Amino acid sequence: MAPSPIPFLLHPAPHHPADIPAHPSIPNPFPPSTHGETADSHPPLPLFVQAALTQAREFITTTIPGKSFIADPKLRSSPPSSGQVQVSSGTIKHTGLTGKGAAADAKEDKWFARRTVLENRAVRGSASFQEFVDGLKDNHLLNEIEYEPKISAVDDIAKWDCSGVEGEGGWRGWRPA
Repeated sequence: MAPSPIPFLLHPAPHHPADIPAHPSIPNPFPPSTHGETADSHPPLPLFVQAALTQAREFITTTIPGKSFIADPKLRSSPPSSGQVQVSSGTIKHTGLTGKGAAADAKEDKWFARRTVLENRAVRGSASFQEFVDGLKDNHLLNEIEYEPKISAVDDIAKWDCSGVEGEGGWRGWRPA
């Protein structure tokens, strides 16, 4: 597969509205500028979704188990799950979406990852894949409030309908978040 024309999307820094697909609820350009931005300067939704999913798969299958992350040998419990949780942490060089000079290129982001092995069953102490999707994809931000006390509210700014989006490499069947 050819490299994506979209830069690395996975980092804690927020994206500028011009770096994400156009959406009617987000003014374009945002903020208004004289740089000549139009809706056409946004990446198309299928390309953006394809890049995000491919980069995420690469990140969790190569980067996290790689040399950049160190797994804490102490396993933790996370009730009501019966599965033990392995926590890893690592530092990844920040790759900005736009060139902001050497100072931005030298920045590193601190990442944390957790791994839990569960049975694909809707029983106490485990979770079915659908429960996993509900908790981690569909309601992730709401569930994050339980883990991060500084989060007091979650507001959706925009949602894209990805139900008709198909991508290369087996990505298909996306549904609106």
